[in-house]
Formats: sequence, C-alpha cells, structure tokens
Amino acid sequence: MNLDLQSLANTMLDAVRTTASARWPALRALAEVEMRKLAQALIDIHALQQAGHISKARARQLVGMQRTATRGVLCTVKGLGLLTADQAIAAALGVVAGAVNGALKFKLLDVPGKEVKASFKAGKDLDA
Repeated sequence: MNLDLQSLANTMLDAVRTTASARWPALRALAEVEMRKLAQALIDIHALQQAGHISKARARQLVGMQRTATRGVLCTVKGLGLLTADQAIAAALGVVAGAVNGALKFKLLDVPGKEVKASFKAGKDLDA
C-alpha cells in the first residue's frame, strides 16, 4: 500500500485547523509547512521499514523525533503553548494513523482516544 503525500498532508492539516480553532490564523503558515514535512517523514519511514532498512522499533523512534521537531517549530508561534502544539500534532497523526498503520502492517501511530484537557490557573498548584 502506498501513502500519498498530498493526501496525508491535507488530512493532517485539516485536523490541525480544527484543533487549533482560534489560533489557526497565527499557526497556518507554519502548520502547512510542518504537516507536509511530517507527512513526508511518515512516507520515508514507511519506505525504509518496508525495505528492511529499519526495524519497527527504529520506525517508532523516528516518528517520536519527528513529533518533537514539529512541536518545537509549532511552539515558535507567539502564544501557542506546548499543550496546544501537542494536541495539534496528536490530532494530525491520529487522523492518518489508520492509513499509515495499514500501509506498514503494524501499529506505528496511536489512534487518539478521549482527549485529556489540562486545566490550571497560573500560580496555583495542580493538586490544590
């Protein structure tokens, strides 16, 4: 099964747009570039794993590194925090997990379940 760059990137971008909602205008330019890069990385990881050049474990490590790199770039958007960046990335990878996992014939990406929202007030302990 082949993965299509444009289809993956657009599907991921739609998920980021939905997740980012009000922050979308500030995030859009970087998100478009980063989702294309992330989609290309998934295609490259698929090709390497299918050719036997990397193991499943290495494929998972490479995806983790790509997530971290994408998070770092998205966090450069003024006012965008780690939680929002992580939610956007999780949504993007979640919507393509079925296609990517199916192409690889193993679970590389997790399908997100119920979202956990962080909530706290500045200066307050989380347990208080």
